[in-house]
Amino acid sequence: MSSQNRARFIVDLTGNVAQQARRFGASIRSLGADGSRSMRVFRGAMGFANGALDKFDNRLTGLVTGGGMMMLAKNVGNTQQQLTEVSTRYNMVADQAAAFDSALWKNAADYKMVQGELLSAASTFLEKTNSPDAAIAHMDKMAAAIKGIGLSSEASGQLVASMWNDGIRSSEEMMKVLDGVASLSVVGTGNINEQVNGILSLTKGTSWNRSDEMLELLKMQRLGSSEFGNDAQVTAALQQVYAATKDREKLRTMERNGVKVWKDKSKGELVSPNELMLSIGERSKYKERNLKTIFDGDTLKFAKSFADPEKQAQLKAPVDTIDGLVNEKATRNVQTFNGALQSLMTAGERWANLKLAKPLQEFADAINALTPEELQSYAKTLTVTAGAIAGAVVARKGYRLGKAGYDFLKGPKGGGGGAIGGLGGGR
Repeated sequence: MSSQNRARFIVDLTGNVAQQARRFGASIRSLGADGSRSMRVFRGAMGFANGALDKFDNRLTGLVTGGGMMMLAKNVGNTQQQLTEVSTRYNMVADQAAAFDSALWKNAADYKMVQGELLSAASTFLEKTNSPDAAIAHMDKMAAAIKGIGLSSEASGQLVASMWNDGIRSSEEMMKVLDGVASLSVVGTGNINEQVNGILSLTKGTSWNRSDEMLELLKMQRLGSSEFGNDAQVTAALQQVYAATKDREKLRTMERNGVKVWKDKSKGELVSPNELMLSIGERSKYKERNLKTIFDGDTLKFAKSFADPEKQAQLKAPVDTIDGLVNEKATRNVQTFNGALQSLMTAGERWANLKLAKPLQEFADAINALTPEELQSYAKTLTVTAGAIAGAVVARKGYRLGKAGYDFLKGPKGGGGGAIGGLGGGR
C-alpha cells in the first residue's frame, strides 16, 4: 500500500466521520443510541485509529496524539475565524477574500513564516488603508519587512501602509524604501524594530512624512541612540526638535540666529530633518549655552551628540541604499534549519485548513443539533475523534499505519464490513 493511499484513507476516515454524522438515523441521533451497530462501529474505528497511532515509535506521534493535533485543529479554527473577520470587516467580495487567502499562504510559504504573523501585518495594513486590493498586492512587502529587517507584524503593516498612504504605491518604490531601512542597520545603534515604530509614530504628526525624510529620521535616531538608555527617549527628543519649529518664540530665535528652517516658507515647507539639525549645530557651534535657547532635557543631549565630527559626516551623507538588500537578508534568514521546519509547519497548516476545516465544521454542526440528553449519550465517543484526525496529519507526513490497520478499516475483501464500510452504510 503506497504512502499516498495510506494518507488518503486516513483523510477519508476523518471526512467520513463528519459526513456520516448527518446520516446515522435522524441526523446523528441513532449514532448515539445505546447498543446500535453504528455506535459500536464508530467506537471501534475511532478507537483503533487512536490505538494504531499510539504504536508509532516516532516522538512526533506522541506530540500529535498528546495534544499537538488539537492545537493544529484549534489553529485551523483560529485562521478561519481571523480570515472571516478580516474579510467581513473590510467588505471583501468573494474573489477578494479568496485572493487574500491565497496571497497570505503563498507569502507565508515563500518567506517561511507563520501565516498568523503575516495575517496580523495585513490586518494592520488594512486598518490604516482600508484597501483589500492593496493588502493583497503588497503582502510580500510586509513579509520582506518581517524577515529581511526584523520588524514586528504591526510595524511591518504600519510601514507598508504609511508608504501606500503617502503615495508610494509601486512595488519598486516600496522595495527601495525597505532596502533603505535595511541598509541603515549598519549606521549607529539601537533596536531597528523599536526605532521604526517610533519614526512611524513621529511622522504621523509632522510634515516630515516623505519616504526620504523618514529614512533621514531613522538615521538620526540610530546615530543618537548610543547617548540614551532606550530608543523611546530618542523618538521623544526628535519630536521636540520638530515641536521647536512650531513654537513661535523658538522659531524666531532660530531665524534670528541664521538657522535654515524653511525650504519654502510661503508653503510652510520645512527643510529636511537632517538639514535642520546640521544648521542648528553649525549656528550654535554645538555649545550648550546656545542650544539651551531652543532645547532642553533629552533634546539638548540629543543635539549635543552631533558635535562629534564623525556623526556630522554620517548625518550629511545621503542614505546609502543597497538595492535588493531586504530580499537578500530575508533569503539568508529563511535558509536555516528553523526556516525549513517553519516551511513544513506552514505547509501542514495550509493542508489542515484545506482538508480538515470543512469536515470539522460539519462535525460541529451535527453535534450542535443534538439535544442535551443525546449529547450526553454521545459524549463518550467524542474523546477519540482527535486521534483519528491526528492520524491524517501523521499519515500525511509519511508515517506507516501498517497493513493490519488498513485491513481492519477496509474490511474483508468483498465483504464491505470493515470500519470504513460500516461507517458508510450503517444505520
